Amino acid sequence: MPETAAELARKILTSPILIVEDNEINRAFLDKALRNHGFVNLMMAASAEEALDVMDRFQPEIVLLDIIMPGGMDGFECCAAIRKQERYRELPILIQTSITEPELRVKAFAMGATDFVSKPVYP
Repeated sequence: MPETAAELARKILTSPILIVEDNEINRAFLDKALRNHGFVNLMMAASAEEALDVMDRFQPEIVLLDIIMPGGMDGFECCAAIRKQERYRELPILIQTSITEPELRVKAFAMGATDFVSKPVYP
């Protein structure tokens, strides 16, 4: 039996979303913006390494991934590492970045990004 609109909306709003952002203010902003729109199942990661650590436990249905992050792994590498896992080959990965250089956008798609959300993000 087909889902009703209410069932589909509930399914969408409770889908697990992983937000990978090193900047605490940006994490809080994205959390608040998504919660204000009814999304309730959000997980935050402050680094690419932390994101990869929580992937299997949290099982996100979409990832919002920053590219420029301090530490040993950037968003490009994180995206590629997620894509190497069979179970995440089709997972939507939205890059949120202030990058404007075309060659870096091409690199993000080559690493497995699904699409871009330009910073600053407007809810």
